[in-house]
Amino acid sequence: IDLAYCVGQGYDGCSAMSALSDSCDIRAIQNTIGTIKETYKFVRSSSVRTQLFEELAHESNEKRKIVISENIAPSSTQISENKTIELKCRKVKLANFCPTRWVDRHVAIETFSTLFPAVIELLTNLMQSKDKNVSTRSNLLYGGISSSEFLCSLPILNKILSFTINVSLSIKDRFNEHVKKAAAISSIIPQYIADKIYDDLAPAIEIYQNFLPGSISQIKSEFLLWKPTATVTMKRKETTVLPDTAIDAYIECNEVFYPNIKILLKIFGTLPVTTATTERTFSVLKLLKNYLRSTVSETRLNGLAMMYVYRDIHIEVDSVIDEFSKSNRRLVL
Repeated sequence: IDLAYCVGQGYDGCSAMSALSDSCDIRAIQNTIGTIKETYKFVRSSSVRTQLFEELAHESNEKRKIVISENIAPSSTQISENKTIELKCRKVKLANFCPTRWVDRHVAIETFSTLFPAVIELLTNLMQSKDKNVSTRSNLLYGGISSSEFLCSLPILNKILSFTINVSLSIKDRFNEHVKKAAAISSIIPQYIADKIYDDLAPAIEIYQNFLPGSISQIKSEFLLWKPTATVTMKRKETTVLPDTAIDAYIECNEVFYPNIKILLKIFGTLPVTTATTERTFSVLKLLKNYLRSTVSETRLNGLAMMYVYRDIHIEVDSVIDEFSKSNRRLVL
């Protein structure tokens, strides 16, 4: 593969990115991460346990604030540290340990370390539960997080990740800036080009200029010619719906008159997409299909999922009533 023709990269969820989650060969660190994951799943799998944990976290944070206010004298050099401590004391929920996003991993470790007293108190209370499964699970997790191996590994892991968080954030910001510039190609899509100017497209030209045969002046001229062509000429056809995707616009674009626009549309259509609507449905099911809705029918579940995924689509209530009135309803008296 010639990397000179690489126009974008996508890593979200792929095997190369997943391998990073097991990059540490130290068994104690791997066990600590596994214990944190299992504790998070155990707490979040029940709304009762989640609510109880939030209450305990609030109490623990209030106690921490009192201890800090009594033992730390206010001074100008400690203002930033006190603000950091205050932000940590606001946390009442455990964070999910994401296997592919390093920044989320930092947050998960730091949050667990901050809320560690509340986790201990929660598991201690649940060990007295009448539910045998909950009691057994709590006992196992309590033994795991109270072991000397875990107590030594957690602060070490938290300290090491505190050094790498800035690197992770800088890398994330760098790629976010690249994504914003690449997304500027959407300015030449006929559906959205009406209120666009060449300056909206300029960031993308800065990245992909080596792929384009024309100069900056030629690209600008093509844009000025493409804009009225995309908005006026295409409307004269049988359909008045303008192309709203890169693929549709690529098909409509004439390469003879717009060679640079054609290549930009080709690049935009081949950019890797790491987040799709189909992936979103799996995340939605975790929210909708909980133990309170264990008997929900497939039709109702599909309807709830569609409403959540496409919640940005405006629905006219009157049209829904009219559609519902057309169906034959047999009322059982």
